[in-house]
Amino acid sequence: MTRYDPRTVRTWAQINVAALSANVQALTQAVAPDELMAIVKADAYGHGAVPVARVCYQNGVGHFGVATVDEALTLRKAGVRGDIYLLSAFHLPEAEALVRGDIIPMLSSRAHFVAIAAAATNAPLPVRAFLVVDSGMGREGMLPEEARSVWNAAQRGGQNAVLTGIASHLSCADDSEGEGTTATRAQTQAFAAFVRGVAETFPGTDDRRGNAGVWLTAFNSPGTLRQAEWEPIPSDLPGVRGVLHRAGLSLYGIEPFAGAFAALPDLRQTLTWQARIVLIRDLPQGATVGYGRTHTLARPSRIATVACGYGDGYPRRLSNRGMVRLRDQTLPIVGRVSMDQMQVDVSDAAKPAKLGDTVTLLGDGLPVLSFADSIGATAHEPTCYLTNRVPRLYTDIPTVPLPPR
Repeated sequence: MTRYDPRTVRTWAQINVAALSANVQALTQAVAPDELMAIVKADAYGHGAVPVARVCYQNGVGHFGVATVDEALTLRKAGVRGDIYLLSAFHLPEAEALVRGDIIPMLSSRAHFVAIAAAATNAPLPVRAFLVVDSGMGREGMLPEEARSVWNAAQRGGQNAVLTGIASHLSCADDSEGEGTTATRAQTQAFAAFVRGVAETFPGTDDRRGNAGVWLTAFNSPGTLRQAEWEPIPSDLPGVRGVLHRAGLSLYGIEPFAGAFAALPDLRQTLTWQARIVLIRDLPQGATVGYGRTHTLARPSRIATVACGYGDGYPRRLSNRGMVRLRDQTLPIVGRVSMDQMQVDVSDAAKPAKLGDTVTLLGDGLPVLSFADSIGATAHEPTCYLTNRVPRLYTDIPTVPLPPR
């Protein structure tokens, strides 16, 4: 990880490595004896996939989830150790790359199983894969009858592919209202029933890498945080190697729903997005600000230009209603957010704003969940908005390297 001087750039995102490490440790303790799968897809939700994966691995995490083959291979090329799982369905011609990279795909159809088995025909070891059961998400996975058929076919052997896990995905575990809770409970019951129905084959599973048994995974961050409300994953069955909790939002200290961290209050948001004030102007009453003249000043005002816009990933939807923080004070965005800048009314700043001051766009006083709620987004979106012209600056890095796992 490289240390940058944030004074040399117009906008940047700081990722607190100490906070990330603490989050990993808190979540690991919370799910023990189960294990974490760190979800690092979409460049680790904008936090930087390779640095995040390395920090997680140093803190004992050996499982990583991505969405694309390219994301998986990027981790492999960067020397990230551990098992890497492809969470989304892949394009069938990508099967060979999965085998070469020793990537574990989650399979949503018989065709995908056939494709990886064929690609692994001459491989020195069988390709590993997880079977995805559609327990009610309706997006990926196989309905239970088809899933059982594929599972049974894989157990008969003859292919250079082995199913080493069973997965499902919860559609609304972050919804605490009646219908959401009922649906999630039904999904966990369906998943547990499927697992019990094929469990007699678990003890014979061998990945030819010195590992026996089957992994089970169904809980995402909200599922894990509310797991006491659901049907438990039947981890006590003979041949179950373990349970994997897919930590995405929680890993980065982002609440998937209000009050989600009540039981884990030490989880902290790891990313802070900041930008510089690069211009300050005094404008008269009646002046308009920005494209479309959408804001008219009701009084003489001091307007600061902040060097960040929708080209950096800041949503244009926050024009005339977004807020930034300057020295622990919340101040309003006025006018339309432009591609490269936005204007903030600093007239009421307790201490006069000056050129070069830092404003916070996400961070203390502006948590990701509140930011998301203000634009009708999910908590997953805000940090993913950051474009590649926003450098990621890694701070609070331990002076003594973490011990290798």
